[in-house]
Amino acid sequence: MTTFFAALTALFVLSTTNPGYTDFKLPKNWDKDFTINSSFHGSMSGGVTDIRFTYDSCIYTVESNREKTKKKIYLMTDKDRVAILEKLRSLDVDKIDPKSEVMVVNDGWSQSICFGIHCIEGGTSVELSEKDKSSFLTAYAYLEQFAIDKTKKVRN
Repeated sequence: MTTFFAALTALFVLSTTNPGYTDFKLPKNWDKDFTINSSFHGSMSGGVTDIRFTYDSCIYTVESNREKTKKKIYLMTDKDRVAILEKLRSLDVDKIDPKSEVMVVNDGWSQSICFGIHCIEGGTSVELSEKDKSSFLTAYAYLEQFAIDKTKKVRN
């Protein structure tokens, strides 16, 4: 069993220190297989917000312990895809260092933005530089506000 954990640890270290692992660049154009997922998890409230952007849709889901789950879908346009990529590029999200230190906390919240399999984590248990933290939080807020604005009039 000890050998298994040692091997698992070695794979984790190799995967996070491999230069190819962090060589993520936002695409110039939004291909049909490119996705962006952003999520928020609050531990005390139990609330979860999940936003999935695909080539053709934005799916905005809010779960709460107090209310029924709300899910709205907006159909994305070329203009939407270009606007999102331009905003994220202006914030240098592909330069955020994903090798942040994860700390144990008893209570808090977490956020993530994933571009396909490349994920950037944020929240109370993650340390980022001030610049990266600002870029991450601004990018997350932009994506969430985009989803709120676009799905506001949608009835699902």
